[in-house]
Amino acid sequence: MSNSKFLVTGAAGELGALVISALRRADPDCRIVATDVDPLGARGPVGLHDEAVDFVSLDVARDVELLTEMASSSDVIVHLAWSDSSSDAEIRAGEDLNREMCLNVLRAAELGGVAHLVMVSSATVYGAWPNSPVPISEIEPLRPNPGFRYAETKAEHERLIVEWRRRTGIGVSILRPAPAVADRHVSWLGDAVMNAAAMKAGLEDPPTQFLHQNDLASAIALAAVRRLDGPYNVAPDGWLTGEELRALFGPRPRVRLPTAMAERVEAWLVRSRRSPRPAGLLPYTMNSWVVANDRLRRAGWKPESENDEAFIEADQAPPWVALNAKQRQYLSLGALAAVLTCAVIAVTVVVFRRHGRPRTLPAAIPLDQIS
Repeated sequence: MSNSKFLVTGAAGELGALVISALRRADPDCRIVATDVDPLGARGPVGLHDEAVDFVSLDVARDVELLTEMASSSDVIVHLAWSDSSSDAEIRAGEDLNREMCLNVLRAAELGGVAHLVMVSSATVYGAWPNSPVPISEIEPLRPNPGFRYAETKAEHERLIVEWRRRTGIGVSILRPAPAVADRHVSWLGDAVMNAAAMKAGLEDPPTQFLHQNDLASAIALAAVRRLDGPYNVAPDGWLTGEELRALFGPRPRVRLPTAMAERVEAWLVRSRRSPRPAGLLPYTMNSWVVANDRLRRAGWKPESENDEAFIEADQAPPWVALNAKQRQYLSLGALAAVLTCAVIAVTVVVFRRHGRPRTLPAAIPLDQIS
């Protein structure tokens, strides 16, 4: 009989609910403390009243003493808590909530004497570069693209964890998942990658991966129960080629832009409050960053969903997919015209602000650039 006790932070999210369920399946005799700022929120997604799961209200960034107290009676900490609300201004002021949570979890694990720690990183830490191997294995260095704060933050967290691991000797599983998606439960990164398919830069479409959240949850549970040590990529078998992704994307308007113009459009989209596109994502839509899952497979993990299955389940096709070819062509031209208009206006405003009058405007894009 297992006497393992798991402490899960960020349990109120959909991933937290899936991880708790996966832990209970992998180790039916374990006990789990599920923590979040809102314990009722944590109970809701789980959808069960399990006597082996205790829900505790806890702010990982603030309640350090309580976190340490709970860690002292836990064998493994699974750290899922993450904040998407940290603004650039907060980071410049030294108020990075995600860094604080990471450091607090490391302190609590050390002081509480836990046996193992599971941290969720991201495949984005490898960066998306023209010379990136296809696929990327765990032996490759971390090279997040400058300007993509999410990848830079995850890479910095990994550096802190490695230093802590060397000093304390406590085992750590570092999981680097591909963009995670699922029906109605798409991670913000998965959502951004899916939305980016509508606007492409350059001449080539790189391969893409979509990891089902159920598979990510099972990987996290395996790492916690088996106490896997070191970095592990989490991804489905293989990847989608540019042609395959275009086929799955369907007959929806797609705009292909020269890189310089795409950079201007991305900057405009980032400033738009309604846009889900984060700053610095453009290189990840132009170059490959697909990862190999061989190491995790050798540890006993097996993905249940393929890339295309995960994409189709998560994709919500808009109504214009039903339009005929001629109507779609007009809609694509209209979308391109709208994008160019916004970009020209943005560039003109910048030029006026800097020089008082516009000197040059972006060149028109040939219609054959639309795909």
